[in-house]
Amino acid sequence: MPGQPLCVDREALAAMLVAGMLASIPTQATTNGCQTIPDDAQLEILERYPSGLHFLRVTKVKVTSPKLPDPTVGFTVEIDR
Repeated sequence: MPGQPLCVDREALAAMLVAGMLASIPTQATTNGCQTIPDDAQLEILERYPSGLHFLRVTKVKVTSPKLPDPTVGFTVEIDR
């Protein structure tokens, strides 16, 4: 999950995903309320939300990283490979 978006709520995550689809350069797909999960992050899954897609679902996670001042709770996508 490192490198994936971590957003304050599901609406901000949806905006980030849509911006990513519309941007020709993915790094320009930044939105308010979202950041990238750091490479050294430890994730604890708090809740998985139902999805109509068997390989993709929204997940609420707690992220702990030396790069973040405090543990952060937010929303990201979980992708089954």
